[in-house]
Amino acid sequence: MNSALAPIEGLAALLAAQKSAFNAEGAVDAAERRRRIQQVIDLLVAWHKPLAQAMDEDFGGRTQGFSLMNDVLGSLASLKHAATTWKTGCSRRSASRSRPTTSSAPRRG
Repeated sequence: MNSALAPIEGLAALLAAQKSAFNAEGAVDAAERRRRIQQVIDLLVAWHKPLAQAMDEDFGGRTQGFSLMNDVLGSLASLKHAATTWKTGCSRRSASRSRPTTSSAPRRG
């Protein structure tokens, strides 16, 4: 085995395990979805400085201010929007507990 491919194969195995666990869990209720969204918001807020520093190191000279505004705050805005509008999306879905396979939202542009 090529040693350069080892990290890629390890990542592929990790993603396969994650997908398997996700599929095995099935659909979760609205309260769990809301809790998970809030958990991600809390993590972004708690770790925003180390995340911006890591992005600076990864992208070589990217300012931390740009990373905070573009990546962290942009993600927080989307997550907070999802947290406040999840109820609308839940009420539109049928009573079935299956996961949707495609988005019913209209495409833009």
